[in-house]
Amino acid sequence: MRGAPLRQGGDVSEVPAGVEPLDDFDPHQLGPYTLLGRLGHGGMGTVYLGRRAAAETGAADPATGGNSVTEPATAGPLLAIKVIRPELATVAEFRERFAREARAAQSVHNAYTAAVLDVNITGSRPYLVTEYVDGPTLSDRIRRNGPLPAAQLEWLAGAVADALRAIHAAGVIHRDLKPGNILLSPFGARVIDFGIARALDTTTMATQSAIGTPAFMAPEQVLNEGVTSAVDIHAWGAVLVFAATGNAPFAGDTIPKVMRQVLEVTPDLTSLPGTLRPLAARALAKDPAARPTAAELGDAVRQIHTPPPTPTSEMSTYSPDRTATRAQPPVTGPPPTPRPASATASPPAPRPATHDGPRGDTGSSTGMSEAGTHLADPGPGRQAVPANVTDQDPGPWPRPRRQRRRAVLAAGLAVVVVLAGAVTAFALQGSGGDGGGEPATSVSGTPSSSGNFRALGDRLTDAKDQVWGVATTPDGSTLAAASQNGTVTLWDISRPAKPRALPSLSTGDTTGMMAAAFAPGGRTLASGSRNGTVQLWDVSNPGAARRLGAPIVAAGGGPAWSVGFAPVGNLLASGDGNGTVRVWNVSSPQAPVMAGQPFHFDGGQVWSVAFSPDGSILATAGQDGSVGLWDVSNPQAQPQPLGTLPVQSGNGVKAVESLAFTPDGHTLITGSIDHAVRLWDITVPSVPRLLAAPSQPNQVWAVALTLDGRVLATAGADRTIRFWDISDPTAPRPVGTPLTGHTDTITKLAFTPDGHTLVSGSRDKTVRLWTSG
Repeated sequence: MRGAPLRQGGDVSEVPAGVEPLDDFDPHQLGPYTLLGRLGHGGMGTVYLGRRAAAETGAADPATGGNSVTEPATAGPLLAIKVIRPELATVAEFRERFAREARAAQSVHNAYTAAVLDVNITGSRPYLVTEYVDGPTLSDRIRRNGPLPAAQLEWLAGAVADALRAIHAAGVIHRDLKPGNILLSPFGARVIDFGIARALDTTTMATQSAIGTPAFMAPEQVLNEGVTSAVDIHAWGAVLVFAATGNAPFAGDTIPKVMRQVLEVTPDLTSLPGTLRPLAARALAKDPAARPTAAELGDAVRQIHTPPPTPTSEMSTYSPDRTATRAQPPVTGPPPTPRPASATASPPAPRPATHDGPRGDTGSSTGMSEAGTHLADPGPGRQAVPANVTDQDPGPWPRPRRQRRRAVLAAGLAVVVVLAGAVTAFALQGSGGDGGGEPATSVSGTPSSSGNFRALGDRLTDAKDQVWGVATTPDGSTLAAASQNGTVTLWDISRPAKPRALPSLSTGDTTGMMAAAFAPGGRTLASGSRNGTVQLWDVSNPGAARRLGAPIVAAGGGPAWSVGFAPVGNLLASGDGNGTVRVWNVSSPQAPVMAGQPFHFDGGQVWSVAFSPDGSILATAGQDGSVGLWDVSNPQAQPQPLGTLPVQSGNGVKAVESLAFTPDGHTLITGSIDHAVRLWDITVPSVPRLLAAPSQPNQVWAVALTLDGRVLATAGADRTIRFWDISDPTAPRPVGTPLTGHTDTITKLAFTPDGHTLVSGSRDKTVRLWTSG
């Protein structure tokens, strides 16, 4: 459901339903921000919905070599703008602390937090600008639908732990983590309002109460003792109890009674799944020194290996647009047009003769009331509601503001990884030779640090032919390489210095194996062949892998250039030489179910497919240089078009060969034959925006990211691997020294999950491992 049109400066824009209109007492403009409506009130002030005022800007376009271009006046993304109460704004100590804490919060970048974008303490109305996250709070969800099942609890636990890890790493303490400060967006749980509560904790404030919501406070907060990041860990455990039971772990009819329970009572954890109970018990320890860190919690949850909630789960019935973290006007492109695939569909035009096709072809084919209740300070995107001291409202809960498409809480857990130490290369290739590489500067957690290369192990003779695809299992123990001789070669790389060849996989197709991908659990592998076959394999025992039934796509269609699994969920996608895209639900690999019907991407042959980290968006790379974005959040429904990255052309050729999403899902990276790597802001898929386009010396066939999203590797026709620091995606910068050693085009790159090993496949019939350590 959408709200009524709102007119601003002659443009008509839509705002979500449930946003209160501004009245005569509300500001209508704050600095560069136009206010559109009122989201709610809280102890610190009023939260408004707004946008950066539209304006024409002259900006340097990285795609045009830095020439100034004029962008049209375009409405930016919706934002949440918190305006501080006038009586607080007059307190100099509060303003100073508010500015300091807000600026610290701006350094927090994580898929599970709502980004703090701007702060202004000048004038009579200080304000804070954050992402607008349209979705229910965890409180909303529990009150409407009841406690979460075990699998959803485990993924919630991991998401919040990961958010706290990032918050604490920035030197910030949340101080008021509670169900009302966790939003369930379509792209995962988002923690909001971190660090800002500290601004109220001054001796000049009217209230002397400790900052926080009593039922989710730690004992040291109740006693007003020294507050450390351990208070957030205690709140993490309390939030889990609430999500599992619908009740806060500490309850009472007055605030003193609740606080006494916090100090003396050990919560009942029997409603939590056994996998989480020990972690919650440690988190809720009365002694802060006995609690684990957020990093330890996140790592422990990651070991649980519970399948993520499917898109049909009831974690959230809200389906808002993606919320942009960057407010500049986007480059727009028309959404792709899905066309049902048919046997009579016309084949795409041949690839330009100037480009020898990547597979060897030529292109064919807080305040406390006197009654003891806590007035919850509203976070971005929702109204404040009074809650009793257990953070439960016995009355009716407001209906959700809008529903568009089913949403998924389970964004893939981002693993914080750095590529550290010396980078070393060795080749899996013909026997003999030294297998060495050129000494180079390494890529590391500090990108400028350096190291030396050295060869590990003997050369192996297993690839045998041109390599078109490489992939590793999620635990990094097994490597697969798809090659021109029609096989997928497997290696045990649990000891990278001594890789061990395993039996190869073959469908009997001698025209060539073009792609390989492992499912998130590492037990299933998908392969794509030049004859069009897509086959699933059981690789739970890599030394005795076996086919899982007949091919899910039979031979005879266009070449299956690309296959890919969603990082979470159970989706598999393939793209072929006829421009056909297929998506399956493979929750049962023995009996995959097609998600809707095969459809055509109008960009021509589909060279690459990739899923967003939460599995809700599929990107398809086309022969014509365009990239389609598709909504695949419902595995039972036909994929729907969301937007298109516009065609880019340089050096007379266009094809996009490789795709990679950053862990937060906001940025998509493309590698193209026109000698360019491009970084796109796709926070709002219908209005993608080009962030940067660092030029390359030759065709780019492969891009790959470390799982923390900081280091990008690129490679292609110049037989060289380059590394980029993309911590700021608007300004990628090269790091390290390019790696050489391949003697033909590098077709594919893949990092192992620990970030210490990079795998490259090449038309020189070798697979090389570039390993740190």
